[in-house]
Amino acid sequence: MTDIKKSCEYIYNSVHLPIYIYSNTMKLISSFPEQDTCTHPTHKYLGDLWHSTELISYIETDYYTYYGCVQVKNSELCIVLGPANPLPYTKQTLLSMQKDYMIESSKAEIFNLFFYMVPQQDIDTFISIMLLTNFLINHTKLAKSDVSHCSNTVSDSYINENYYKNTEMYFEEKTFNFNYEIEKELFHYIESGNVNKLQEFYESAAYWNYEIGITTNNYLRQKKNGFIIGIALTSRSAIKGGLPPITAYQLSELYIKQMEKLTEIIAIDSLLVHATHDFTRRTANSKIPSNINKFLYKIIKYINENIYKNLTVSDIASSMDFNRSYLSHKFKTEFGMELGKYILLCKLEEGKNLLEYTNKSISQISNLLSFSNQSHFQNAFKRQYKITPQSYRNSKSS
Repeated sequence: MTDIKKSCEYIYNSVHLPIYIYSNTMKLISSFPEQDTCTHPTHKYLGDLWHSTELISYIETDYYTYYGCVQVKNSELCIVLGPANPLPYTKQTLLSMQKDYMIESSKAEIFNLFFYMVPQQDIDTFISIMLLTNFLINHTKLAKSDVSHCSNTVSDSYINENYYKNTEMYFEEKTFNFNYEIEKELFHYIESGNVNKLQEFYESAAYWNYEIGITTNNYLRQKKNGFIIGIALTSRSAIKGGLPPITAYQLSELYIKQMEKLTEIIAIDSLLVHATHDFTRRTANSKIPSNINKFLYKIIKYINENIYKNLTVSDIASSMDFNRSYLSHKFKTEFGMELGKYILLCKLEEGKNLLEYTNKSISQISNLLSFSNQSHFQNAFKRQYKITPQSYRNSKSS
């Protein structure tokens, strides 16, 4: 038992994903981190995992979060990991989760803070962490194909079709529509990365008078269809504005999957607004000036698309069949800055984005951006912005 606890502690300290040790009667033995009981996995989630006979399995909740289970061989113990969430939690999602978890109002702040602090993990990363856990605990090497997904059907709560007969209620729902003039305004703000104008749009009369063509006689499905259309157009606008296509497509897929789990109209509307803000912020951070020449455009685009790699001037020169010295000289002549310094600046700007919009630790951000160590990132950040990464994060959350 001591070795299992120590292994779980090491895993948590490495990836900061909550991890629990349970007996096969759902009795909690240990948890990392230590936490209030209100944030423990619900008995419903545990029950779904307990039904699996596989060594490693996971479930997907109604909120598009994942919980996984690793059975400990030759024992009556199991390791539960999660929640893993590929997207930031919205306020609406957390309110709904509080109801499901039956959280008392006095515990709401503790509950929200716990989930805000869990780092975002996509499903591939989450499965890799489960495989690592299994290897450390059971000393058994498995592949991703060996991990079992316990399907749990989410039933839609169908909305009364009388919504369509009541025009006043229809407008009160602030439904998205794709009227040409309003659409053009909205997606222009996304493409240009103009977060302030986007917010003004949502507060304007135009948004309140959005209409949508009927695509189905079920109102909930109608809202979901509108969401899918909205995300597709949002993604397209963001790509036109400079967001890397792979990022846009991955975001689109994640948001659509999260939306499909929702059963309340207001939650779908809220998620779409959140998604457009997310795309617009990311586009703003990847903007390439429209008047830039082709040579500089190719370099800047390459840096934006490879920002998370250990990017060097030699890498860029090799990808474009240029001599390193020639590339460095030409970039500085035309851009007025050394290429190596520009790469660092782009990484620091992405670091600001991660500090403001994610719950990832400074150490995780440093690793993601391929700095040699956390101190290197912190020192470079402070030299550039005259503030430490932690102080910057605190200033944005206050």
